[in-house]
Amino acid sequence: MTSTRTDPPECSPNNLKDIIEWLKMGDIVVLHSGNKYGQIYHRCSETTSLENIRVIYVDVANHASLLDEGEWPWYIINQGHTSLCDCDLKSDALNAVKVPHIYRFEINY
Repeated sequence: MTSTRTDPPECSPNNLKDIIEWLKMGDIVVLHSGNKYGQIYHRCSETTSLENIRVIYVDVANHASLLDEGEWPWYIINQGHTSLCDCDLKSDALNAVKVPHIYRFEINY
């Protein structure tokens, strides 16, 4: 499934659930801590353009252990989303100039 939504993503108090729902809709999610890029997740498809895909940067900021301890990545990968592919969308998602629909969130517990 590929996201065709370019509107801002909906958020709930459950950040992990939101991330998994965004990925199910075809969005690309970049989990990072501060200015350090961490992991890019999406479901590989035949889509080669970011034109109708949201790229959502989620800054785990003071909660880097969410990534370091592997809990969130395990849940995300267990739902069928990968961080291992080498498709063009993955590299394009890191280049803000190429991302027409970019959203940023910071996790604050």
